[in-house]
Amino acid sequence: MFLIATGVYLFKRDVLASLLEQTSGPFDFGLEALPLAVARFRVYAYWHRGYWDDVSTIGAYYEAHMRMLGPNPPLVMHDPNAPIYTRPRYLPPATLRESEIVDSLIADGSRLTGARVHRSILGLRSRVERGAHVDGVIAFGAEFFPSPEEQQRDRARGLPEIGIGEGAIIRRAILDRNVRIGARARIVNEAGVQQADGPNYYIREGIVIIPKNAVVPEGSVI
Repeated sequence: MFLIATGVYLFKRDVLASLLEQTSGPFDFGLEALPLAVARFRVYAYWHRGYWDDVSTIGAYYEAHMRMLGPNPPLVMHDPNAPIYTRPRYLPPATLRESEIVDSLIADGSRLTGARVHRSILGLRSRVERGAHVDGVIAFGAEFFPSPEEQQRDRARGLPEIGIGEGAIIRRAILDRNVRIGARARIVNEAGVQQADGPNYYIREGIVIIPKNAVVPEGSVI
């Protein structure tokens, strides 16, 4: 058995205010606030017997998500006795046309056409076009559906549409919101680089990260 701090704390307001008065600037709860609280106040620990996972690094965050895709995930999201609540977005259901989906989670508003999605998580409003292959990917999706006028303007500027373009291949990657992956782009880290910073990507622990609003042009290779 191991005891860990899950990063969840409950304070009475006056107690927290008192602790903050004894610190200056940003501080660490575990290293500063809790020792002060133990010395001055009554502090209790709650024995959590449910699911918890470490997501303190890119690698840990990625693997925690991948574990949710197996036949027996550590967190059962369809348990009627433990519903998961989120704010409503009033989006249409995901549309999957002529696509192959294996062990994946696809969020509302997503549109997949002739795509292959294996062991991946696609967030709200994700778009994956024909011939694209997504394997081991966490995609945050998009914050909005672009209007026809916005799409026309983007085409005039030579920008790929938001989402994953035709024939793109992406493996073992994290895509933040509103990214634009051009047609036939390859995000595969074939060289097995463990850490790198590029103009429109980062690599951490061998995982390629495409930051929010980034553009990966047509035919690019990462």
